[in-house]
Amino acid sequence: MLGDPMRRARTEQGPIVLEGNDGLRVSILTHGASIQAIELPTHAGPINVCLGYRDPREYRHDPYFMGSTVGRYAGRIDRGRLSVQSASVALAVGAIGAPHCLHGGPDGFHSRQWELTEDARPHHVLLRIRSPSGDQGFPGALDATVRYQVLNGWQLAIDYCATTTSDTVINLANHAYFNLDGDSDSVLDHIVRLHAEQFTPLLPSLIPTGQVCTVQGTEFDLRCPTRLRERMATSDKLHDGFDQNFVVDGAEGELRAAAEVFSPRSGLYLAVHTTQPGLQLYTGGSLGSPFKRFGGLCLETQNFPDAPNQASFPDPWLKAGQVYRHRTVYKFRQ
Repeated sequence: MLGDPMRRARTEQGPIVLEGNDGLRVSILTHGASIQAIELPTHAGPINVCLGYRDPREYRHDPYFMGSTVGRYAGRIDRGRLSVQSASVALAVGAIGAPHCLHGGPDGFHSRQWELTEDARPHHVLLRIRSPSGDQGFPGALDATVRYQVLNGWQLAIDYCATTTSDTVINLANHAYFNLDGDSDSVLDHIVRLHAEQFTPLLPSLIPTGQVCTVQGTEFDLRCPTRLRERMATSDKLHDGFDQNFVVDGAEGELRAAAEVFSPRSGLYLAVHTTQPGLQLYTGGSLGSPFKRFGGLCLETQNFPDAPNQASFPDPWLKAGQVYRHRTVYKFRQ
Protein backbone atom coordinates (compact mmCIF):
# COMPACT_ATOMS: atom_id res chain seq x y z
CA MET A 1 0.00 0.00 0.00
CA LEU A 2 1.26 3.46 -0.88
CA GLY A 3 0.06 4.75 2.49
CA ASP A 4 2.03 2.18 4.48
CA PRO A 5 4.03 4.06 7.19
CA MET A 6 7.16 1.94 6.73
CA ARG A 7 7.10 2.67 3.00
CA ARG A 8 6.59 6.34 3.77
CA ALA A 9 9.61 6.35 6.10
CA ARG A 10 11.82 4.91 3.38
CA THR A 11 10.51 7.55 0.98
CA GLU A 12 11.64 10.29 3.35
CA GLN A 13 15.24 9.08 3.64
CA GLY A 14 18.02 11.39 2.53
CA PRO A 15 19.34 11.49 -1.02
CA ILE A 16 21.89 9.18 -2.59
CA VAL A 17 24.78 11.44 -3.61
CA LEU A 18 26.83 10.53 -6.69
CA GLU A 19 30.17 12.29 -7.07
CA GLY A 20 32.30 12.63 -10.18
CA ASN A 21 36.08 12.85 -10.22
CA ASP A 22 35.80 16.46 -11.42
CA GLY A 23 33.46 17.70 -8.70
CA LEU A 24 30.01 17.04 -10.20
CA ARG A 25 27.54 16.05 -7.43
CA VAL A 26 24.13 14.57 -8.21
CA SER A 27 21.53 13.86 -5.52
CA ILE A 28 19.05 11.05 -6.26
CA LEU A 29 15.94 10.08 -4.31
CA THR A 30 14.35 6.65 -4.34
CA HIS A 31 10.93 8.35 -4.29
CA GLY A 32 10.05 8.67 -7.97
CA ALA A 33 13.65 7.79 -8.89
CA SER A 34 14.04 11.57 -8.79
CA ILE A 35 16.93 13.96 -9.36
CA GLN A 36 16.89 16.28 -6.36
CA ALA A 37 19.95 18.35 -7.25
CA ILE A 38 22.82 18.66 -9.75
CA GLU A 39 25.68 20.67 -8.26
CA LEU A 40 28.51 22.01 -10.42
CA PRO A 41 31.83 23.35 -8.98
CA THR A 42 31.89 26.52 -11.08
CA HIS A 43 34.44 29.36 -11.05
CA ALA A 44 32.02 31.34 -8.87
CA GLY A 45 31.49 28.46 -6.44
CA PRO A 46 29.05 25.53 -6.32
CA ILE A 47 25.82 26.02 -8.28
CA ASN A 48 22.80 23.71 -8.16
CA VAL A 49 21.31 23.78 -11.67
CA CYS A 50 18.30 21.53 -10.97
CA LEU A 51 15.15 22.58 -9.09
CA GLY A 52 14.11 20.42 -6.16
CA TYR A 53 12.67 20.35 -2.67
CA ARG A 54 15.14 20.46 0.21
CA ASP A 55 12.99 18.18 2.36
CA PRO A 56 12.44 14.76 0.70
CA ARG A 57 9.03 14.54 2.42
CA GLU A 58 7.73 17.30 0.16
CA TYR A 59 7.99 15.04 -2.87
CA ARG A 60 4.98 13.10 -1.54
CA HIS A 61 2.75 16.08 -2.35
CA ASP A 62 4.56 17.46 -5.40
CA PRO A 63 2.23 18.42 -8.32
CA TYR A 64 5.04 19.25 -10.78
CA PHE A 65 6.71 15.82 -11.34
CA MET A 66 9.80 17.54 -9.91
CA GLY A 67 12.93 15.75 -11.15
CA SER A 68 11.08 12.43 -11.28
CA THR A 69 11.14 9.44 -13.60
CA VAL A 70 7.70 9.47 -15.24
CA GLY A 71 5.96 6.39 -16.62
CA ARG A 72 4.66 4.02 -17.64
CA TYR A 73 4.02 6.51 -20.40
CA ALA A 74 5.50 10.03 -20.35
CA GLY A 75 3.29 12.69 -21.92
CA ARG A 76 -0.44 12.58 -22.60
CA ILE A 77 -2.55 9.71 -23.90
CA ASP A 78 -5.82 11.01 -25.32
CA ARG A 79 -8.63 10.61 -22.74
CA GLY A 80 -6.81 7.61 -21.30
CA ARG A 81 -7.85 5.44 -24.25
CA LEU A 82 -5.73 2.50 -25.33
CA SER A 83 -6.55 -0.25 -27.83
CA VAL A 84 -5.06 -3.67 -27.08
CA GLN A 85 -5.76 -6.44 -29.61
CA SER A 86 -8.91 -4.60 -30.75
CA ALA A 87 -10.13 -4.28 -27.16
CA SER A 88 -10.49 -0.86 -25.55
CA VAL A 89 -8.58 -0.29 -22.31
CA ALA A 90 -9.24 2.64 -19.97
CA LEU A 91 -6.15 4.16 -18.37
CA ALA A 92 -6.17 6.16 -15.16
CA VAL A 93 -6.71 9.89 -15.49
CA GLY A 94 -6.48 12.52 -12.76
CA ALA A 95 -6.78 16.19 -11.90
CA ILE A 96 -3.32 16.94 -13.33
CA GLY A 97 -3.65 16.53 -17.09
CA ALA A 98 -7.31 15.51 -16.98
CA PRO A 99 -9.19 14.33 -18.99
CA HIS A 100 -6.07 12.63 -20.37
CA CYS A 101 -3.69 10.09 -18.90
CA LEU A 102 -0.64 12.23 -18.12
CA HIS A 103 2.80 10.77 -17.30
CA GLY A 104 1.39 7.33 -16.52
CA GLY A 105 -1.58 8.43 -14.43
CA PRO A 106 -2.09 10.05 -11.03
CA ASP A 107 -0.31 7.17 -9.28
CA GLY A 108 2.40 6.79 -11.92
CA PHE A 109 6.05 5.96 -11.41
CA HIS A 110 6.76 9.52 -10.26
CA SER A 111 4.81 8.86 -7.05
CA ARG A 112 6.27 5.43 -6.27
CA GLN A 113 9.05 4.22 -4.06
CA TRP A 114 11.72 2.69 -6.30
CA GLU A 115 13.92 -0.12 -5.01
CA LEU A 116 17.70 0.04 -4.76
CA THR A 117 18.88 -3.06 -6.61
CA GLU A 118 22.39 -2.80 -5.17
CA ASP A 119 24.33 -0.56 -2.86
CA ALA A 120 24.92 2.82 -4.46
CA ARG A 121 28.43 3.35 -5.77
CA PRO A 122 30.26 6.70 -5.77
CA HIS A 123 29.57 7.13 -9.49
CA HIS A 124 26.27 5.33 -10.14
CA VAL A 125 23.05 3.96 -8.71
CA LEU A 126 20.51 1.49 -10.15
CA LEU A 127 16.84 1.70 -9.16
CA ARG A 128 14.05 -0.72 -10.02
CA ILE A 129 10.26 -0.71 -10.08
CA ARG A 130 7.85 -3.61 -10.59
CA SER A 131 4.47 -2.70 -11.99
CA PRO A 132 1.73 -5.37 -12.06
CA SER A 133 -0.59 -5.93 -14.99
CA GLY A 134 -3.48 -3.47 -14.76
CA ASP A 135 -1.42 -0.87 -12.90
CA GLN A 136 -3.08 2.48 -13.78
CA GLY A 137 -4.92 0.46 -16.44
CA PHE A 138 -1.81 -0.55 -18.40
CA PRO A 139 -1.62 -4.17 -19.60
CA GLY A 140 1.30 -6.50 -18.88
CA ALA A 141 3.45 -6.81 -15.77
CA LEU A 142 6.43 -4.50 -16.25
CA ASP A 143 9.89 -4.65 -14.67
CA ALA A 144 11.83 -1.41 -15.24
CA THR A 145 15.15 0.03 -14.09
CA VAL A 146 16.82 3.40 -14.29
CA ARG A 147 20.57 3.86 -13.81
CA TYR A 148 22.07 7.25 -12.99
CA GLN A 149 25.80 7.51 -13.65
CA VAL A 150 28.16 10.47 -13.39
CA LEU A 151 30.88 10.50 -16.05
CA ASN A 152 34.02 12.57 -16.49
CA GLY A 153 33.49 15.99 -18.01
CA TRP A 154 30.49 17.03 -15.87
CA GLN A 155 28.21 14.45 -17.47
CA LEU A 156 25.17 12.64 -16.09
CA ALA A 157 23.97 9.58 -18.02
CA ILE A 158 20.50 8.07 -17.51
CA ASP A 159 19.88 4.54 -18.79
CA TYR A 160 16.41 3.01 -18.91
CA CYS A 161 15.65 -0.69 -19.30
CA ALA A 162 12.35 -2.60 -19.11
CA THR A 163 10.72 -5.95 -19.91
CA THR A 164 7.09 -7.03 -19.90
CA THR A 165 5.05 -10.22 -19.59
CA SER A 166 2.70 -9.21 -22.42
CA ASP A 167 2.21 -6.41 -24.92
CA THR A 168 2.22 -2.97 -23.33
CA VAL A 169 3.14 0.62 -24.12
CA ILE A 170 6.12 2.27 -22.46
CA ASN A 171 7.76 5.68 -22.53
CA LEU A 172 10.09 6.49 -19.63
CA ALA A 173 11.47 10.02 -19.24
CA ASN A 174 13.06 12.26 -16.67
CA HIS A 175 11.24 15.44 -15.62
CA ALA A 176 14.11 17.52 -14.21
CA TYR A 177 13.71 21.30 -14.23
CA PHE A 178 16.97 23.04 -15.15
CA ASN A 179 17.98 26.57 -14.24
CA LEU A 180 21.60 27.28 -15.19
CA ASP A 181 21.70 30.39 -13.01
CA GLY A 182 21.40 28.26 -9.89
CA ASP A 183 18.17 29.86 -8.68
CA SER A 184 14.49 29.54 -9.46
CA ASP A 185 13.76 33.12 -10.53
CA SER A 186 13.44 32.68 -14.30
CA VAL A 187 14.89 30.84 -17.27
CA LEU A 188 13.46 33.26 -19.82
CA ASP A 189 16.88 34.74 -20.55
CA HIS A 190 18.35 31.30 -21.21
CA ILE A 191 19.32 30.70 -24.82
CA VAL A 192 18.05 27.46 -26.36
CA ARG A 193 18.94 25.57 -29.50
CA LEU A 194 17.16 22.38 -30.55
CA HIS A 195 18.38 19.82 -33.07
CA ALA A 196 14.87 19.44 -34.44
CA GLU A 197 13.66 20.27 -37.93
CA GLN A 198 10.16 18.98 -37.17
CA PHE A 199 7.55 19.09 -34.41
CA THR A 200 4.18 17.50 -33.63
CA PRO A 201 1.40 20.16 -33.71
CA LEU A 202 -1.21 20.10 -30.95
CA LEU A 203 -4.96 20.38 -30.75
CA PRO A 204 -6.39 22.83 -28.18
CA SER A 205 -6.70 19.78 -25.88
CA LEU A 206 -2.86 19.48 -25.97
CA ILE A 207 -3.13 16.16 -27.80
CA PRO A 208 -1.07 15.86 -31.02
CA THR A 209 -2.98 16.10 -34.28
CA GLY A 210 -1.01 13.14 -35.64
CA GLN A 211 0.89 15.32 -38.10
CA VAL A 212 4.66 15.81 -38.17
CA CYS A 213 5.44 19.27 -39.56
CA THR A 214 8.48 21.37 -40.34
CA VAL A 215 9.41 24.02 -37.79
CA GLN A 216 10.43 26.42 -40.57
CA GLY A 217 8.37 29.59 -40.49
CA THR A 218 6.83 28.79 -37.09
CA GLU A 219 7.46 29.97 -33.54
CA PHE A 220 8.84 26.48 -32.88
CA ASP A 221 11.90 26.98 -35.06
CA LEU A 222 14.67 26.81 -32.46
CA ARG A 223 17.36 25.45 -34.75
CA CYS A 224 19.45 28.58 -34.12
CA PRO A 225 20.28 29.82 -30.60
CA THR A 226 17.18 31.67 -29.38
CA ARG A 227 16.52 33.63 -26.19
CA LEU A 228 13.30 32.24 -24.73
CA ARG A 229 11.93 35.62 -23.65
CA GLU A 230 12.32 37.08 -27.13
CA ARG A 231 10.68 34.14 -28.88
CA MET A 232 7.77 34.01 -26.45
CA ALA A 233 7.11 37.72 -27.08
CA THR A 234 6.55 37.08 -30.79
CA SER A 235 3.55 34.72 -30.51
CA ASP A 236 0.25 34.65 -28.63
CA LYS A 237 0.55 30.86 -28.65
CA LEU A 238 3.53 31.14 -26.31
CA HIS A 239 1.89 33.28 -23.63
CA ASP A 240 2.33 30.36 -21.21
CA GLY A 241 5.70 29.41 -22.64
CA PHE A 242 6.68 26.22 -24.42
CA ASP A 243 5.10 22.82 -23.76
CA GLN A 244 5.83 21.15 -27.08
CA ASN A 245 7.21 17.89 -28.44
CA PHE A 246 9.94 18.14 -31.06
CA VAL A 247 11.29 15.46 -33.41
CA VAL A 248 14.98 14.98 -32.70
CA ASP A 249 17.10 14.97 -35.86
CA GLY A 250 18.77 11.68 -36.74
CA ALA A 251 17.90 8.03 -36.25
CA GLU A 252 16.03 6.81 -33.18
CA GLY A 253 18.21 4.44 -31.17
CA GLU A 254 21.42 6.32 -31.90
CA LEU A 255 22.84 8.63 -29.22
CA ARG A 256 22.76 12.07 -30.88
CA ALA A 257 22.47 15.75 -30.07
CA ALA A 258 18.97 16.89 -29.11
CA ALA A 259 19.28 20.26 -27.35
CA GLU A 260 21.65 22.92 -26.06
CA VAL A 261 20.99 25.55 -23.40
CA PHE A 262 23.21 28.49 -22.40
CA SER A 263 22.87 31.07 -19.64
CA PRO A 264 24.61 34.41 -20.35
CA ARG A 265 24.36 35.24 -16.65
CA SER A 266 26.23 32.23 -15.23
CA GLY A 267 28.15 31.27 -18.36
CA LEU A 268 26.96 27.67 -17.94
CA TYR A 269 26.11 25.48 -20.91
CA LEU A 270 24.07 22.26 -21.08
CA ALA A 271 24.01 19.80 -24.00
CA VAL A 272 21.49 16.96 -24.17
CA HIS A 273 22.06 13.77 -26.15
CA THR A 274 19.52 10.96 -26.43
CA THR A 275 18.53 7.77 -28.24
CA GLN A 276 14.86 8.76 -28.03
CA PRO A 277 12.89 10.06 -31.06
CA GLY A 278 11.44 13.13 -29.33
CA LEU A 279 12.11 15.92 -26.87
CA GLN A 280 9.48 17.84 -24.93
CA LEU A 281 10.51 21.42 -24.19
CA TYR A 282 8.56 22.71 -21.20
CA THR A 283 9.42 26.11 -19.75
CA GLY A 284 7.59 25.79 -16.42
CA GLY A 285 4.57 27.93 -17.21
CA SER A 286 2.51 26.08 -14.59
CA LEU A 287 5.11 26.14 -11.82
CA GLY A 288 3.96 27.66 -8.55
CA SER A 289 4.86 27.79 -4.85
CA PRO A 290 7.48 27.12 -3.59
CA PHE A 291 8.89 27.64 -7.09
CA LYS A 292 8.30 30.49 -9.51
CA ARG A 293 6.57 30.50 -12.86
CA PHE A 294 9.19 29.96 -15.58
CA GLY A 295 11.69 29.15 -12.82
CA GLY A 296 12.99 26.06 -14.63
CA LEU A 297 12.84 24.33 -18.00
CA CYS A 298 12.42 20.64 -18.79
CA LEU A 299 14.08 18.81 -21.66
CA GLU A 300 12.14 15.55 -21.56
CA THR A 301 13.65 13.00 -23.95
CA GLN A 302 10.84 10.67 -24.92
CA ASN A 303 8.64 9.01 -27.49
CA PHE A 304 5.89 11.25 -28.85
CA PRO A 305 2.80 12.02 -26.73
CA ASP A 306 -0.25 9.89 -27.64
CA ALA A 307 1.86 7.62 -29.86
CA PRO A 308 -0.31 4.60 -28.89
CA ASN A 309 -3.19 6.28 -30.76
CA GLN A 310 -1.18 7.74 -33.67
CA ALA A 311 -0.18 5.23 -36.35
CA SER A 312 2.36 7.63 -37.91
CA PHE A 313 4.33 8.12 -34.67
CA PRO A 314 7.25 5.91 -33.50
CA ASP A 315 6.13 2.52 -32.21
CA PRO A 316 5.51 2.71 -28.42
CA TRP A 317 4.78 -1.00 -27.94
CA LEU A 318 6.96 -3.40 -25.98
CA LYS A 319 6.29 -7.10 -26.44
CA ALA A 320 7.12 -10.05 -24.21
CA GLY A 321 10.69 -11.16 -24.90
CA GLN A 322 11.76 -7.70 -26.05
CA VAL A 323 13.91 -5.31 -24.01
CA TYR A 324 13.24 -1.58 -23.88
CA ARG A 325 16.49 0.40 -23.74
CA HIS A 326 17.13 4.13 -24.02
CA ARG A 327 19.87 6.51 -22.89
CA THR A 328 20.00 10.24 -22.22
CA VAL A 329 23.16 12.17 -21.35
CA TYR A 330 23.33 15.68 -19.87
CA LYS A 331 26.69 17.37 -20.33
CA PHE A 332 27.57 20.64 -18.63
CA ARG A 333 30.47 23.03 -19.12
CA GLN A 334 31.49 26.57 -18.28
